Amino acid sequence: PIKNLKKKISEMTLMLRHRGPDQEGVFISNDNLCAIGNTRLAIVDPSCKEKLPMKSRNKIQIITFNGEIYNHDHLRKYLKKKGCNFISKTDTEVLLNGLILEGESFLSKLDGMWTFGFYNQKKKKLILSRDVLGERHLFFSINNGVIYFASEPLPIIHQLKKENLEIETSSIISTMFFNAVAPGKTLIKKIEKLKPGRNLVIEINKNPKNILFRKLHPEKWFDYFASDPPYEKVFKNFNEIMQESFKNRTPLDVPYITALSGGIDSAIVSLYLSNFKKKKIDTIFLRDIWGGSYINPLQNPEEEYEATNSTSNKLGTKHIEVVYDYQESVKFLLSESEKAFDGMMNPAFIVHRTLANKIKKINKKVIFMSDGLDELLGYPSDNISYRKNEYFKKKRIRYNFFKFLSKNNFSKKILRRLKLNNYILENPEINFFNFAPDHTHGQKDFIENIISKSEFNNIFLSFGTIENIYDDILDNLDFSQKMSLSYCNKSLPDWYNLRSDKGFFGSSIECRLPFQDPKLIEFLIAAPAKYRFEKKESKIFARKIVSDHILKELSVRRKYGLPFSLKIIEACEKDLRINETIRESNFFDQFPFKKDFK
Repeated sequence: PIKNLKKKISEMTLMLRHRGPDQEGVFISNDNLCAIGNTRLAIVDPSCKEKLPMKSRNKIQIITFNGEIYNHDHLRKYLKKKGCNFISKTDTEVLLNGLILEGESFLSKLDGMWTFGFYNQKKKKLILSRDVLGERHLFFSINNGVIYFASEPLPIIHQLKKENLEIETSSIISTMFFNAVAPGKTLIKKIEKLKPGRNLVIEINKNPKNILFRKLHPEKWFDYFASDPPYEKVFKNFNEIMQESFKNRTPLDVPYITALSGGIDSAIVSLYLSNFKKKKIDTIFLRDIWGGSYINPLQNPEEEYEATNSTSNKLGTKHIEVVYDYQESVKFLLSESEKAFDGMMNPAFIVHRTLANKIKKINKKVIFMSDGLDELLGYPSDNISYRKNEYFKKKRIRYNFFKFLSKNNFSKKILRRLKLNNYILENPEINFFNFAPDHTHGQKDFIENIISKSEFNNIFLSFGTIENIYDDILDNLDFSQKMSLSYCNKSLPDWYNLRSDKGFFGSSIECRLPFQDPKLIEFLIAAPAKYRFEKKESKIFARKIVSDHILKELSVRRKYGLPFSLKIIEACEKDLRINETIRESNFFDQFPFKKDFK
């Protein structure tokens, strides 16, 4: 039995109220072995007032659920035929009944995003689960025979505050290089994150079991693409998957909106959400009007603004413009830096928070975002990695020569000065697949200037590699397909999706990511390189869709990234006293950084 159980679960649930302000509740077992809290952002059947967390009719099984089961209507009909009765139209009740009836095998029937905790009082068994793309997040800590779990790490930290918690050194270094900690980790040694596609099964007096219940299966499309189908056929299959995905993911009970930048990814989301211009939808754009120079020297914010308006006019959307407020961003950065223990260190989440605040004011609850298509069809930096790999495959003597040079920091510096960056191999000592994903910051030899090599060597494999659960298909993938699989296996769950979760749920808004439908992911991972790269262009397949169905001019635009002017960055640095704070802090003295690190 756990001491002070009611106090513990009440505190933890209160700390997550921003994720679910519409309803909340707690369950405490009679034997004081288990307590579960649940807050709710009411999106499916919002009028339902069943007590949370939801219990089975016999009160034996209890579930706390974060996410949405998109095919819940279909599964409800399936379960009714099996004898299940329902008192609500919620997807939570469908998940609860499915787990009661079929156990963990029911997860194979789900189309959705989730983390959940499912407890059986009679068996004293807890199952924690996370979806295969990791759209939702579950943090946990096993300490002195007790497991704490939550959607964010802070409620767990609050419960473990007397346990002499320590910062995970490798995670600090990883955030400097990837803006994220390695999959499964956080900034705190005693707190872990459940990996995507896994269940953690906990029973009394047994060691917890970490079980892989699902992985991606792009191999189902290998024979299809091996037949070299014409573009029209490929688009037909893509279109079928997308139509079904948007049909399932469009909320029926609450108002929603979609982000529309000047890029091709958000344009495709708007195209499908509007059902190819048949339905009027709302779109939103974040505009920076500060002017001045930009982080990306090629960036032209007015061009982005004009492209957004052109797309909106073409699709007939009701378009809303939000002006970027740097003072609000300073407030977000300061508050989030105090609870950044999840290890997501990219400040671009403030864009999502800004959008979320505006969306909340106009009474929307859901926003559609386009995260995923870049990872599937390739960033410009991925095109460079692919071209480099193809070049060295044909030039083995040159490969061995540059591999030798890349083992030495001095020779790498010379190659950079000669503008031969594309010939540098970042990890020449490694013989298995690896690449630098788009969220990599700085070169390996730069990091070596501030951290001893022994401290960070394996951290470079946290991202840009593929888990061994996919070893059986790697020989059938080209380099571009492996990059796509790596993004979907690691970067999407533990970097991009955590960024959007942090940004939107901080203001009680749910983010939906239609490009992360597993059926679409598997289809596009299997697509060979010609659908991704052509000369200097990336995302060839997506550009063709935009050219055919929206605007030809939009299809040739380059990706510029977020509209941050240097004025905004300088203002944030000044108001947050960033330089002074780093100089005055003794925080970094605890880690193996070199003398002149600060």
